[in-house]
Amino acid sequence: MRAKQKSPQYSEEQIKVVRKQCRRMLRKSADKVFVLDDESYFTLTKYQMPGNKIYYTSNQNLTQPNVKLKFKQKFEPKLMLYIVISEREISKPYLRSSKIAINKEVYINDCLKGILMPFLRKYHSDGKFLFWPDKASSHYAKDTLNFLCKNNISFIEKMDNPTNLPQCRPIEDFFGQLSSIVYKDGWTARNVEELKKRIKSSIKKIDFTTVQSNFFTIRIKLQKCADNGPYNGVH
Repeated sequence: MRAKQKSPQYSEEQIKVVRKQCRRMLRKSADKVFVLDDESYFTLTKYQMPGNKIYYTSNQNLTQPNVKLKFKQKFEPKLMLYIVISEREISKPYLRSSKIAINKEVYINDCLKGILMPFLRKYHSDGKFLFWPDKASSHYAKDTLNFLCKNNISFIEKMDNPTNLPQCRPIEDFFGQLSSIVYKDGWTARNVEELKKRIKSSIKKIDFTTVQSNFFTIRIKLQKCADNGPYNGVH
């Protein structure tokens, strides 16, 4: 008996497109290491974590409000975490208070210049890498593409980048694991600084060998998607 795995739903036309894109990615990535970046957002509390939704009591009337209720500010502070990962290492985290999606100026100046470039110089100086961003608008803005080309960063072109293929992007698993550690046992932060410290300490608890093994399988999963469609890349 096996549990069902989560997967995006694809139309027949989307499956055809994804298969073609995966084939092109495989050709372009031959003899190269994938470098992935992404950002995720963290709030002081995490309501969707299963452990944060339930509590146990023998008498609900005697249960303290802070146990049976989830208090939420109307405009709760939010932290954006940006990180770069390859099979060789995890970059230092970039944390920024944010209420909206990242824009191209922040992405270029703080993320690409501040995190990606030093990461590439330190761990991928041989130049044998292929940068795979997701398809957020800031990631493919004209200024962003100019920056990547100017700095000789080989990247997946937008037309070759599948719109929704998390099963082949292990950085998605990384963020899921990190979120579980940060909000373990219903943990909540009292303020943004406490949340920052928690995120940084939680990153150090992640076993890099597990992350690394997931990155080693990127090309295997892309091949499965290219041969038989994106559902075959689900693990």
